[in-house]
Amino acid sequence: IECTMKMEPDNPAGRRKFDTDKYMSELRHTVRYFIKGLRSKQLGQDDGERLESFFIRLVSPIVEEPMLFTHRDYHARNILIKDGRFYILDYQDGRMGPRHYDLASLLYDSYVKLDGGTRNELINYYLDRWKLAAKTEIDAKGFGSMLKRVSLQRSLKALGTFGYQAVEKRNSFYLRFVPDTLGYIGENLQALKGADEDSD
Repeated sequence: IECTMKMEPDNPAGRRKFDTDKYMSELRHTVRYFIKGLRSKQLGQDDGERLESFFIRLVSPIVEEPMLFTHRDYHARNILIKDGRFYILDYQDGRMGPRHYDLASLLYDSYVKLDGGTRNELINYYLDRWKLAAKTEIDAKGFGSMLKRVSLQRSLKALGTFGYQAVEKRNSFYLRFVPDTLGYIGENLQALKGADEDSD
């Protein structure tokens, strides 16, 4: 929130945002390059329609969230520490998005897996910092549910990136991160199960 308040009017990130079209294009990318490409799955019309329906149900509540500046790739590989100072890299794709997005990138990082206790501690730290900066509290339960939803979308998007690298670029480096990413997807699907139809 502090970064958003300090943004200049001509900052290009302020003119880009996560919307339904952006989320859906990322998820369709996953279908093309991970499900059909890397995994060689043949999808019938019913399968394709069911996936589209699931994607819409997944992202529709996310786009209703208030928009703040998001780094978009805020994970361990883009955070460096030197002489006790933090340096953040790869922010050229920054855009407006939900407040959960960068936290989801960090806590459900395909490259560095955190244990549940550390993840919860960092969520609580975020909520405390938000209260200080925004002078208002966040409903922790609702925030946690949306965080899982955003994390699910981002993990699915990551699979598309890994599949694209392997299929189109012949770069198998990222395939080592597929198992943990699939684990996050299963974890968050299970957590959201029962709240709505998103896990069907």
